[in-house]
Amino acid sequence: MLTKPKHTSRNRHRPVKSLIKALRILDALGDRPGGLGITDLSSALGAPKSTVHRLVATLEAAGYAVFDPPTARYVLGSRVAKLGEQLNYQIFLPNLALPAATANFQVRAHSKYFDHDGLLFTVSSQTTNALQNIFFASDIVTSYVDPKTLLPFHTEFSLNEGQRRFTSKLAINQDNGTATSEKGNRIEIPVGTHDYLSFFYALRTFNLTPPRRSAISILVDNKPKTLFISTLQKENVQLGSQSIPAIQISLTTDDEQSDK
Repeated sequence: MLTKPKHTSRNRHRPVKSLIKALRILDALGDRPGGLGITDLSSALGAPKSTVHRLVATLEAAGYAVFDPPTARYVLGSRVAKLGEQLNYQIFLPNLALPAATANFQVRAHSKYFDHDGLLFTVSSQTTNALQNIFFASDIVTSYVDPKTLLPFHTEFSLNEGQRRFTSKLAINQDNGTATSEKGNRIEIPVGTHDYLSFFYALRTFNLTPPRRSAISILVDNKPKTLFISTLQKENVQLGSQSIPAIQISLTTDDEQSDK
């Protein structure tokens, strides 16, 4: 007796073309942190502008894309940070069996800060007993960011590293490309500049499929520097009995003293 072959759900359903195009839009925006316009996206996808506009409007409504009126470009949205999220890291150094330092990242609240709608990010890091006899560090960074673009509008630093003490509060105007210290000093910065902490969360919106290279502006000691993010390769990292898929990345800057 002949029977018809059974079709599984895998071969019975065809891919949703519009969803594939929407995902390609997210990939394209991830490649360009500065954003892309409808014409650029249309060329990248090889699709009509009307189709691209409809898809981007849907992504924007869901929080995955944000329209920037001054540039008429779309950038990735902030569906990357969840309120209450807490990430704890242990930092190891060669020849030390115990962690040398710890770092705690938190998404604390969504509220109104300094007359802006914003998300509050914090990170605290400190050396452990395994390293404190050699070098002591205890740093706290607080960043208030736009919930749509993840760009900071106010940043506070309190860094205690060995003999070095550094505190700073900056009011950042992303529209005008300026940062103003609590003493009134004005710093010119590229529009779209991140601080240490906002970059950590914004990195999640990047397309990190290797090989790839991206660049952003980041504040380092109250000065804008260019940070290059290079994705090198996919690999599995062994943590105890777990094998975790990972992507190896390299971070470099245009700072002549980048090791500091």
